[in-house]
Amino acid sequence: MGPAPERFVNLKVRDLMLSNGSDWNRDLIQQILPQEEAIILSIKSGRSGAPDKLIWLGLSKLVCLPPTGVATGPLAPWILWSLWLARNNRLFINKIATPEEIISRAIAAAHEWLREQCTEPSNTKNTRVLRPSRDTDSSRLQTDAAWRADLQCAGLGWTII
Repeated sequence: MGPAPERFVNLKVRDLMLSNGSDWNRDLIQQILPQEEAIILSIKSGRSGAPDKLIWLGLSKLVCLPPTGVATGPLAPWILWSLWLARNNRLFINKIATPEEIISRAIAAAHEWLREQCTEPSNTKNTRVLRPSRDTDSSRLQTDAAWRADLQCAGLGWTII
């Protein structure tokens, strides 16, 4: 996806909605963003009356450039994660973060993630896994999750042993 055509540069979410403000304008979405239609239509519109500031221009597919120092991979997921954490902090512990703090945390998280991605193959020959002995009065929790992107549905499971 390249730069937005001039007539869509200032496109906002409300511009993709019908006049009632609660339903998506499918015809317009198919005309402007056909490759994003399924994702957009899966989003439920809010009723809070918050000001509309979001612009859809393929943010999740953009790759970061210096000076962030995150030369490989997108920064958008880290920004969204930092926004989510900032939202939770504001709601649950009344801590307000500035936009600069949110972006700084996103860049730091992206750096940390890239730094921890091991590219060297580990030498597993002659390696024995020793399991710690369990006390009879202890429990072990096992958890698993799966995501079905086609259904936008998650499944979670736990076992206590």
